[in-house]
Amino acid sequence: MPISQMFLAEEECASATHLNLPSVLVHTNAFALGLGQFARHMLHATYPARELRFEPIRLGRLPVGTVLHAGHNFWVEHAGRLAIEQVNPLIGNWSALHADIAKLPFGSEKIAQPCVLAARYGDVTWGHWVGEILPRIVIAEAMYPGRFSFAMNANIIDPTIDGGYATAVLQSLGAYGINQDRLIGLRADRHYHFDTLFAVADIWSVAGIHPTAIDVMRSRLPKVQTENPGRKLAILRRDASTRNIANLADIEQVLDREGYTIADPARLSFQAQADLFRTSDDLFGVLGSGLIGLMFAPDNVRVASVAPGSWPDAYFHIFMQHRNASYADLRGPALWTGEGLERDAPFLVVPSHFESALMTLSQPESVQSPGGMTKIGDVTIPRRLGQTLADIDFAEAGKSQLYQREGWSFQEPQHVWAVGPRSVIVLPDVDFAAAALLELDVFALTDQSCLIARRLEVFLNGTSLGGADIAAHATISLVILPGCLLAGATNILEFHHPHCLSPRALGFGDDDRPLAFAFKRLRLRASATKRI
Repeated sequence: MPISQMFLAEEECASATHLNLPSVLVHTNAFALGLGQFARHMLHATYPARELRFEPIRLGRLPVGTVLHAGHNFWVEHAGRLAIEQVNPLIGNWSALHADIAKLPFGSEKIAQPCVLAARYGDVTWGHWVGEILPRIVIAEAMYPGRFSFAMNANIIDPTIDGGYATAVLQSLGAYGINQDRLIGLRADRHYHFDTLFAVADIWSVAGIHPTAIDVMRSRLPKVQTENPGRKLAILRRDASTRNIANLADIEQVLDREGYTIADPARLSFQAQADLFRTSDDLFGVLGSGLIGLMFAPDNVRVASVAPGSWPDAYFHIFMQHRNASYADLRGPALWTGEGLERDAPFLVVPSHFESALMTLSQPESVQSPGGMTKIGDVTIPRRLGQTLADIDFAEAGKSQLYQREGWSFQEPQHVWAVGPRSVIVLPDVDFAAAALLELDVFALTDQSCLIARRLEVFLNGTSLGGADIAAHATISLVILPGCLLAGATNILEFHHPHCLSPRALGFGDDDRPLAFAFKRLRLRASATKRI
């Protein structure tokens, strides 16, 4: 269950908020590398402008006797209820694993002093530490300065285990005024029982990181006067064991010619890294933890990242959206030998592609996104969203049946299934004929053994808007170009989903309906031509 549902008492640290965040992508070479399907998926599912709701951040007290189990996952439970935020989503059958971990024959230890939970899977990765776990500590400290100790993975604060990483973690804590004597190191061979354990909930939610978490991280870090504000900064680790640029010498020549300062984060203190990002208007780096300093970057920062192949990591995108960045996502062929993960293999960056990306980033927004629309490959997306033109909720209270025509099943509590190869919606009347964006919140009926994705194609008044391959739950965004949406007339949306199977055919009960997609919400948004 969510850890907030385990709280005995709680205090709101930041209220729920809605933000209209821009699409920041202005360039990619994925189409040029033959990765068009990947690029279209990212443009429709990851990079569109969005209006997002961020849940409130809460500091809460957990029941007496809350247990943190041995191992490196730091699972937290009370009375058999497991805090889901502590469970790595990549773990399968976690309920059985939970039972096994609870039975591990390790010693038990009681912690009586008030402390905040600051141990979680992923804390051995710098990006997750700075982006997800350190903000918990900083927000708790901002609420009650000096009150709490912090229960942490002992391995990441012990320099004798990993000197470089532990030093960086301790520096990051010290930068926010938290000394080592306030840290409680949690060992992997113990079950810990807490009398007064607190937790910070919902710094990250479905929408991404809460804007207040970023604001607190930025505002509470001391600002050190640095030279060369407005610099061009390249973050490159010389001792990285994964995701190395195979032709780095070629890329360094381009960086040198374009006036970039090259910095190795492994040789810089936490404060120095943050100051470099804070004073740089142009940033370059390999997609990964080295870019977590984007949290401290200035507004309107220009960012170019490089990554192997079609690795779909979107972790840092939300940080760029919060800064109204311009972003170039560059890909290169992975030199994967079959060992380890392909995403961690060395890869090539085509120098001419890199130069083209820097050229695009150097242009003003009016050139990158003329008329508020960004065209990349064969996909056009709006830079920002405007007013809501239509909002159809397919949940029970949403009355979507007013707009449904053929191809729909019966109403279910949170959604309606489309049945057969085609389904039709008649949109509410709109008095708008310019460019717009159609957002669809859907999920597919799939089966990992034989049907891992379904194709959804969308047409408005007979004109194709495109589509997407959907493997599970997804929100896709499709651009409606001027002239397709008819002002003051009937607008008909058709959804084509020809590959339908019944749940019975997939071995799920006795439901014989020919299903492909369940619809949860449909929004029609105007595009905005300027920042709002």
